[in-house]
Amino acid sequence: MVPPLLRFVIVTVGVGWFMLRPVWQRRNATTKTRLERTLAGIVAGGLVVLAFEAVTAKDHYVCTDEAPTRDGTECVGDYVREAGPNYGGAFICTLLAMVAFRVSVNEGDKPDPANAPTSAA
Repeated sequence: MVPPLLRFVIVTVGVGWFMLRPVWQRRNATTKTRLERTLAGIVAGGLVVLAFEAVTAKDHYVCTDEAPTRDGTECVGDYVREAGPNYGGAFICTLLAMVAFRVSVNEGDKPDPANAPTSAA
């Protein structure tokens, strides 16, 4: 069972992706770069909020029984609420927020033509 907040995030990102595909294909490189950076900033902000909620939560979900698989472990038990904040989830959200923030402020290999300095001849 996936926690409700995670389901909401996954569905929202998926619907947003399919809604933005037609807009994305009609734009030039500068507009695409700005849109990418804006979306990465929005994702970073959302992840920071999720990390804050995970740290300040009164309880979180844990699996009661796990079974080993080829690529790790799989939950074969039930998800139950456990008292206390989810520090592991907050740490992962914080790491992902830092990556998304880096993407949002990264200017990439090519400078943005709108911000390029003009040379006086």
